[in-house]
Amino acid sequence: LETQPGSYDLHISATLTNGRAAHSTKKIDLGPGNFGTGDVNVPENYVEPDAEQQAQIASDQKLKDRAFAHATPKPLWSGNFAPPVAAKPTPSFGESRLLNEERTSTHRGTDYPVPEGTPVTASNAGTVVLATSLYYEGNCVIVDHGDGLMSIYMHFSKIEVKAGERVRQGERLGLSGATGRVTGPHLHWAIRWEGAMLDPAKVLKMKLDELR
Repeated sequence: LETQPGSYDLHISATLTNGRAAHSTKKIDLGPGNFGTGDVNVPENYVEPDAEQQAQIASDQKLKDRAFAHATPKPLWSGNFAPPVAAKPTPSFGESRLLNEERTSTHRGTDYPVPEGTPVTASNAGTVVLATSLYYEGNCVIVDHGDGLMSIYMHFSKIEVKAGERVRQGERLGLSGATGRVTGPHLHWAIRWEGAMLDPAKVLKMKLDELR
């Protein structure tokens, strides 16, 4: 999401079946994204948090930084990624949102408008590296899929996994809800790869090999 338009070198490295290393570099041109805008009204404490809430936000950031620093060098996923709920998402990735006509926020995932209590499942296999309540995200789960790829699930009404658990694709993580900074019940789902936020809709269209 944050990458600026321009010309970039794409570096690919692979280990062949005979054990030899192969490397390739290709120039690619990246054009500007076409992201929408929208107005959102949320409780004022989520726009102008007080000192106590700011302290919680800072503490939450340390928890997230620790989770994102979790490094699994090899892929834990296998095959294509699957939607976390059986519903159609809103095309909101990258959208600039004006909160209460005061502050702009960038939407870094996609939303599934599902009723509270809808089962939420892991989009692929991995290790749970965070399962707790956060100020903005509400009840939040982060799954490390290995090789720098993580999926993030927000606003649960109930979390049903713990940090350190291995989960399979389709395994239940919890129930959707309306916790944290929300306007109503829904699931916010995001994909993070090596620190960059990816469009979940495009990740779902990727054709990935079965690794097991």
